[in-house]
Amino acid sequence: MLIPILQNILLFFIYSFLGWVCETVYCSIGGRRFVNRGFLNGPLCPVYGFGALIVVWAMQPFYKSVLLTFVAGVVLTSILEYITGWLLETLFHLKLWDYSERFLNINGRVCLKNSLMFGILAVVTVFYIHPLFLKRIRAIPQEWMILLTGFLLGLLIADLAVTIYTVLKMNGRLKQIQATAEELYAKAEVLRAELSENTRRFGEGVQKQMEERREQLSDRLAHLKEKSKNLTYDHPKLLERRILRAFPHMRQTRYPEALDKLKKTLSSRKKKQ
Repeated sequence: MLIPILQNILLFFIYSFLGWVCETVYCSIGGRRFVNRGFLNGPLCPVYGFGALIVVWAMQPFYKSVLLTFVAGVVLTSILEYITGWLLETLFHLKLWDYSERFLNINGRVCLKNSLMFGILAVVTVFYIHPLFLKRIRAIPQEWMILLTGFLLGLLIADLAVTIYTVLKMNGRLKQIQATAEELYAKAEVLRAELSENTRRFGEGVQKQMEERREQLSDRLAHLKEKSKNLTYDHPKLLERRILRAFPHMRQTRYPEALDKLKKTLSSRKKKQ
């Protein structure tokens, strides 16, 4: 019982790595620069690992049918991609990909083009890649297999913990940026309204009081502007920058304006370098 579990764990890592390679090559060519594609920091895209294993397990009774394998790949991987997108939006308020403008999409989380590509990958995996790697894995001694899977799982858990911490820290920064921007806007509106109302009602008779009030609000506005500038221009940490660059079209469903401001800051700094 232990050996099949260990074999599947190793297959999961192999397919996660191959998925990362595919994503990285595709995005790097399109962006004309190296892109460490993936939610995790390491060279793994777990959604590919789970997707490949799900298709392999589901198609065991139908290994000889290319058509059924293709259809299963389209359906099962699309469901997995949809659930993954929903979880990221629900847990971290992040929309890492958005297919809303593509033909036949569902809530921007899955689209026909990607689903068909996953179907083709499923056929290639089931009929060519899986038999090759399964044969190699079966040749690994049990003791080495235990050590290898334990080591890889340890790295994955550590990477997952660091990534989640990084995302939560980034969300905290975005929350501060958005709250500061909203307060800055509100204070500016108060200042404009008070000056306009006092001028209309009292004319020049209360000019001194108006000036004092304006100075008070102006000091607060200056403080808020400086705070906003520090939050925005305080360079994101290395791992935050990696996520932002890996998903340049990423959206934050809770603090969208703050994320846009942070991405613009990164972009402007990159141009100056």
